[in-house]
Amino acid sequence: MKKCGRFVAGMFGTSLSLAMLSGAFLMANKGAVEAEAAGSYSWNYAGSDLKKFVKNQASFTLNLNGVDWTYTDVGGSGLGYTGTAGNPSGVQLGSSSKKFNGATITTDISNLSSFGNAVEKVSVGTSSQSGKVNLTVKVGDVTLIDNEKTASGQNSAVIESTVLEEPAVGDISIILENNGANYAMLSSISIDMVDYTPVTYDTLEISGTPSKTSYFVGDDFSTEGLVVTASNEAGDSKVVTDDVVWSTDVAEGGLTADDTSVKVTATYNDLTVSKDFEITVAERPVFTTLEATGLEKTSYKAGEKLDTTGLVVTAKTADGSDSYVVPVGEYTIDKTEFTIDDAVTGKATITVSYGELKATFDVNVSAMSVAEFRALNNGQSGIFVGTVTGMFSASSSGGKNLYVHDANGVGLMVYGIYDDTDVSGDIAVGKKVLISASKTVYNGVTEAEDVVKVIVVGEGEVTPIEIKSAEDFTDDKEGSYVKMTGITHKSGSIVDGKYNANVVVTFDGQDFYMSVQNNQGAVDLADAGFDEWIEKIEGLPFDYVGSLGWIDDSYNKIDELGLAPTSMSEFSCPAYDEILDFIKNYMHMNQWVGSAASGDNECLTLFPAAKEALEELSEAQQTYFLKSDNPEIAEAQARYKAWEAAQGDQNAASVIMNTVNENKGTVIAVSAVAALGVAGAVALLISRKKRSAKNK
Repeated sequence: MKKCGRFVAGMFGTSLSLAMLSGAFLMANKGAVEAEAAGSYSWNYAGSDLKKFVKNQASFTLNLNGVDWTYTDVGGSGLGYTGTAGNPSGVQLGSSSKKFNGATITTDISNLSSFGNAVEKVSVGTSSQSGKVNLTVKVGDVTLIDNEKTASGQNSAVIESTVLEEPAVGDISIILENNGANYAMLSSISIDMVDYTPVTYDTLEISGTPSKTSYFVGDDFSTEGLVVTASNEAGDSKVVTDDVVWSTDVAEGGLTADDTSVKVTATYNDLTVSKDFEITVAERPVFTTLEATGLEKTSYKAGEKLDTTGLVVTAKTADGSDSYVVPVGEYTIDKTEFTIDDAVTGKATITVSYGELKATFDVNVSAMSVAEFRALNNGQSGIFVGTVTGMFSASSSGGKNLYVHDANGVGLMVYGIYDDTDVSGDIAVGKKVLISASKTVYNGVTEAEDVVKVIVVGEGEVTPIEIKSAEDFTDDKEGSYVKMTGITHKSGSIVDGKYNANVVVTFDGQDFYMSVQNNQGAVDLADAGFDEWIEKIEGLPFDYVGSLGWIDDSYNKIDELGLAPTSMSEFSCPAYDEILDFIKNYMHMNQWVGSAASGDNECLTLFPAAKEALEELSEAQQTYFLKSDNPEIAEAQARYKAWEAAQGDQNAASVIMNTVNENKGTVIAVSAVAALGVAGAVALLISRKKRSAKNK
């Protein structure tokens, strides 16, 4: 019979921080308040009688709604605290000046006897910032949760154990290990308990057939293939093969040529059973070679384990007259899991050993693509390959962050490469790298974190994903390396001294809010006058080729869409570049001496070609060249307008009317005769320039 109860402890404060936590386990002692039998014990920090703790105390007892929890520091500088009487906010372990290494908190299961005498299931909730927590839960010798990584950046991410077929009895331990988090919080605990009476057995039985019945002299008998079952008169039974102790009547030194049977004995608790099995024993041939053949899977990803399906290991004599198929368990394999280093060479050599004999075979080993790594479950580790397309400093924590993309432009951010990270080679933009890390999704951004190793293997290559319209910004493009053509800068500059600078651009008729990383590379951009450049191209379409950090279609600063490229360094403005090319090729500024009327017959010999070339530019480019107050093109602009006016070009009037206050020389004449009216002023200016041209 089972009488079910539930022990629940919820929300250990708003921030139970485990700063630099290397290990902690949890134990409860029965407190002063008796919990209701077979009920649900719960604790919430807001309603608890949590008191202010002694800062840096190595251990203390915390009473939570009638149950005392005792924390003991292990190898650290003592426990910190937060919270005051009547306004608790949790237990902070460690501080910026007091490193916390671990804590031990234990309890005998009898302290929870009000809820049952055995544990059936345990659930633990945690949250952390910028990293994960490794969680292990044990009851006695039974492991319910085995070193599982919790998600980072989430509140109350709960990991549940499976329901035990046989409830466990013993000390309850919850072990939390910091895995790179800035802080971690234990947010909930629930323990399903039952009143449990173990079944007793009075009979053992050995069944099945030994997997091996033919032996060589000196071998040991193998119980592989045998099954042991415990039962009682009530009809209860249980397979206990994994829990028995085996013994045989084989003499020390192994089987002999005279042995024809073996007595096998199995012992389980105080029960014992024996059974005889017939065998054959022969003199061992002299084997000189070993072969390993038949392996079905020969290509692997780094991080995968060797699959021995189909593998046949055969020992042979020198003349081939005798052979022996070596059973599993009698041979050893030197490599069962493939590493990042195997992915560098592209293969791994496996050595199989049987006694002194050895055989080798090769398998192919590659790394995941970035797309394959992104498809992993949250918290799962993997080894992937890609090209570095962006690199910037990790804020406030030292080290660097990367953007890495595969050949198809699929990418992610690699968070946190520090001085103690195993790095081979010089990481730089454009380099192909292999990275061993774990996948996480933090605030909607897919990242590789907990970086174990980085190997630079050469030059990389990435093909950008083309973004042709606003509809192309789908969630699967988050983290991609993209190409966008025809963006128009609207407001904001990245050279503003902030870590994240805000730029608003227009693309496909929609406004986009761009949050731009602005630490590494910002100095170079500032030196290049990028803020001035962005002003020069105001209203002109420009392009972007680079990394997208995140895509957020609910971003509240711009109604349409939020984007985060890794930097602005790869933005370009082809429209502006074409204007500069026009000036270089047709305006002949090397002959300009600062006067609108300088140069013999320049307006006659150069203007027709310049006019034709200008008209080949887009309307936006023509308007920009003729009307912009950009100082970089001011002299070329003035020279063109002088030529235009001197030629009596039909477009001159409208141009001069719109540029009265922009340039010197000819436009001054318009200002001087303003009393004549706009039409009269323009006519006067054109006629003067015509006469001037004829007199040249």
